[in-house]
Amino acid sequence: MATEASSDIWIYDLARNVRTRLTFNGQNQFPAWSPDGEWLAFGGAPSANFVPIERKRSNGSGEVETLLKSNGNPIPNDWSPDGRFLLYTEGLVGSGQTVWALPLSGDRRPTAVTTRQEGIDQSDAAFSPDGRWVAYSSTESGQSEVYIMPFNRNGGRWQVSTSGGNKSRWSRDSKELFYIALDRTLMSVPVMLSKDSPKLGAPQPLFRTSIVGFFSLFDVSSDGKRFVIASTVQSQNAPLALVVNWTELLKK
Repeated sequence: MATEASSDIWIYDLARNVRTRLTFNGQNQFPAWSPDGEWLAFGGAPSANFVPIERKRSNGSGEVETLLKSNGNPIPNDWSPDGRFLLYTEGLVGSGQTVWALPLSGDRRPTAVTTRQEGIDQSDAAFSPDGRWVAYSSTESGQSEVYIMPFNRNGGRWQVSTSGGNKSRWSRDSKELFYIALDRTLMSVPVMLSKDSPKLGAPQPLFRTSIVGFFSLFDVSSDGKRFVIASTVQSQNAPLALVVNWTELLKK
């Protein structure tokens, strides 16, 4: 949640309808949940020399831990399902963003997941539920499109979207990949993953959203029947759009 002067991380309990503030320094954003729900990684307060990625226990206990210090404007994207890696985007928009993987044990030396290309933004990375594949957005075609590739970089890569897209999310069974089209429509693509290559179906529109630009954030529930979408705020009383029974919309 952000105000005009600050940005902090809050946790919203849908069952209890309660918000709990997790950070308090006014300069934290881009939260990413650990797979066990015990931690949140997020962008920390920038200093004169670096911007950190930090984490804190989701119950609010303990101190904030610094995971990475970088002068490349790092943005957390996603944890691996086994909790061993954190995907993040580094670089300024328009200057050549790259996706990196940060090990969360050992020497914590990051490795590049995508290859940097001058002026090409590669961002918004998300692990597949088995941790073997990564979906991400790239502007190499002249507009943002969604691609998938093996996490170990051994193999090719495949374009998922066909007419522009970003902010991809996997279904929990790996059989669908969701993304936001350029006209703000939430799209679904059937996916069949194999050891060496995926088989992709044609993108299908689900419904229009009101999310905008860089902060086009959404997620899908574990049963694949609900979406939580950060919509354009019309008033302070309506910061979220919760879509239920969305499969019924396909019948109309």
